[in-house]
Amino acid sequence: NFERIKIMKPAEQATILAKAVFLSLADKDKQKANKVVDNFIVYLKEHKLTPLLPKIIVAVKNLYYQATDTVGVKVTAKDGLSTDVLDKLTATMKKRLAKEIDLTNRVDEDIIGGVILRYDDKMIDASIKTKINKLAKQLEN
Repeated sequence: NFERIKIMKPAEQATILAKAVFLSLADKDKQKANKVVDNFIVYLKEHKLTPLLPKIIVAVKNLYYQATDTVGVKVTAKDGLSTDVLDKLTATMKKRLAKEIDLTNRVDEDIIGGVILRYDDKMIDASIKTKINKLAKQLEN
């Protein structure tokens, strides 16, 4: 019921809409899935809900991860990592977490070197920037 959705908080709206589109996409071939997405975008536009789209995308991705026993891992490095390094990171994380891995590679020149891994609510920070900051704090004390 659209009237109920309108009075909800944006996060709740996004969750409900994500569940609806995720369930609609289940077991659809590419052509039918594209039609579902097209109809969903029209629905969002008609009901002025397009500002929720980023939250909906995150929620759909999380539903996919739950359904497929997958963990989204973001790796950040100073430069783009090679395919070989990304494959090794994926294999290592898959073994460590005993789940499928969806690895996203991000570049951030500010970290100087090393990598930062983020998944679930965890972060593994092996960046040179963090090591320099820790050393600077130790030297101050």
